Amino acid sequence: IASNIPNNINADPALSTVIGQRLYPIPADYMGMIKVYVNAIRIRPAKYDDFANNVQWWKMPGFPSVYYFERDPNDSTYNFGLWMAPNAVYPIGLIYLVQPIIMVVATDSPDIDVRLHPAIVHYVCMRIMQYRREFEKSNMWNQVYESDVAEYEKSGQDTEEPMSFLTMASPTD
Repeated sequence: IASNIPNNINADPALSTVIGQRLYPIPADYMGMIKVYVNAIRIRPAKYDDFANNVQWWKMPGFPSVYYFERDPNDSTYNFGLWMAPNAVYPIGLIYLVQPIIMVVATDSPDIDVRLHPAIVHYVCMRIMQYRREFEKSNMWNQVYESDVAEYEKSGQDTEEPMSFLTMASPTD
């Protein structure tokens, strides 16, 4: 997961709306959208009904309430659109899934946490057994896979870092 939201809590994302412009570029490493924020307000994905009753929906100005995707017919690239077309300049915050790195040579490894590599192998084994209709073996590999994922998710709680927020107040507080 990645975002264009800066680490500095007082800063705005680099991407902003342009008055009257409805289409904006998708990040180069984009694979799937998780959340879109306009002026720190979350907007939802568009539904067909949002546009169906208005034959000139793209001309309506206002504060955006939904986002959608549109293909550029000239170069077959995709942009995400905001509806309504923004009537002011607002920061746009994106939280999205990142494309995995392309592995070219045998020494390349996926950019997934090393602790998840066994889970990937076990998931592939499960899918192969499903394809071969060997459902008992598929269930066995599924249990191992789920165990791997549960262990990975639990591992974030196993840190031994001091938790200063649970300590007693000091005179400098």
